[in-house]
Amino acid sequence: MKLIYDIEDMDAILEQFISFMKDGSDEPVSLTNLDTIFNEIMVQFAPMKFVYESECDKVVPVRPLSIKRLIINLVNNANRYGKPPIYLSATVVPTFIETVKDEDTDVVSENVVNKEAQEQLVICVRDCGDGVADDQLERIMQPFERGETARTTQGSGLGLAIVDRIARLHHGTVEAINHPEGGLQVCVRIPLLSKVAGDTSLAAEVEEVSEVDNTVPNSK
Repeated sequence: MKLIYDIEDMDAILEQFISFMKDGSDEPVSLTNLDTIFNEIMVQFAPMKFVYESECDKVVPVRPLSIKRLIINLVNNANRYGKPPIYLSATVVPTFIETVKDEDTDVVSENVVNKEAQEQLVICVRDCGDGVADDQLERIMQPFERGETARTTQGSGLGLAIVDRIARLHHGTVEAINHPEGGLQVCVRIPLLSKVAGDTSLAAEVEEVSEVDNTVPNSK
C-alpha cells in the first residue's frame, strides 16, 4: 500500500516539475469569468471546506488555463500545509499611482486613479493553519524552497514558485503574509487591460463589453 502512495507522490511531483517548465506564454489572453473558474475548482476539491468571496462582477482579460493552474496551486498549498476552511477571494480594484511633492511649488497631490483607468485583479487564498515564519515569507516563492512547517510533508517545493511564474507572465506580483486571524495568505495582483493583453484590440473588446453592459436596463 505504501508503494502505491509513493508512486502517487512521485507522479504528483513530476507533474509539478512539468508544470513549472511550461510557462504558459503560448496561451492566448481571453475574456474570462473568474466565478466559473473558482466554482470549478471548489467542485474539483470537494468536500474540502471553502469560504468564497467575489467582488469581480465582470469578465477579465487573462490566460484562463494559467490562472486556473495558479489558483489550484494556491489551494493545494493551503490544503497541504494549512488547515481548513480555505478562504478564496477575487476583486477588481483601480490601480492607484503615488503623486510626489512638487519641489518648485511645494504642492502635494493626493493619490489619483491611473489616467487610463487601469485596473488590477487581486486573487487571495488563505488557510487557517499556523502560518510561516516571517523570515521565510519571501523565500517560499523560490523554486524548491519550503517553510519549516512543510519539511515533514511530501511535496516538490514548486507550488508557490509556479504561482509566482504565472503571475509574472501576467506582469503581476505575489505577496505572502501571515494573516492577523491566523494562517498564511497569498495574494496575486495582476494589472488588467493593456499590460496583461499586450494587445490594444483586446483592450478595445473589453471596453465594448463594458459599454454593452452599461446599456442593459436594470430589471425591476
